[in-house]
Amino acid sequence: MGRREGEQTSLEYSAVIDAATFANSYNAFWHANTPTCEHFVRRLNLDRLERFEPPMGKSGTANRTVIAEYAFSLFAEWKQDVIEGSKKRTKDAIEEAAWVATKTRLSPYVDQGLKLNRNFSEEEAREVNEISRRLASFFTDPLPGLFNALYARR
Repeated sequence: MGRREGEQTSLEYSAVIDAATFANSYNAFWHANTPTCEHFVRRLNLDRLERFEPPMGKSGTANRTVIAEYAFSLFAEWKQDVIEGSKKRTKDAIEEAAWVATKTRLSPYVDQGLKLNRNFSEEEAREVNEISRRLASFFTDPLPGLFNALYARR
């Protein structure tokens, strides 16, 4: 890519965008795929519900795409184990399956400079675990209680 030593590689026209940009900028996607989402969010705001989780701090990593995708894959593999009721896979097996899924989804972007590396720093590993934990927390127990609280007031 023709860069000097120590210089960060940047993806000028990257097809990979961060979650915040996607969430804030792709309104047509959200309206087409979640037509009642705006009403739901407005209802949450009117009822003055607190945040489900506090915002995560910004990390200094340039590896955000891989971290987010791997964290989601870990959550998905864990959830699959729970849904199937087996819980037979070891932590290592779940992590390996999650990494395979991450590589599969992100491999088309390697030609654009994305580095698929699982050797996370301590900060990056904490971020992976925190994102995965938040997903697991959101998609397990609290949802029925949240929906019941919202619609019981009507």
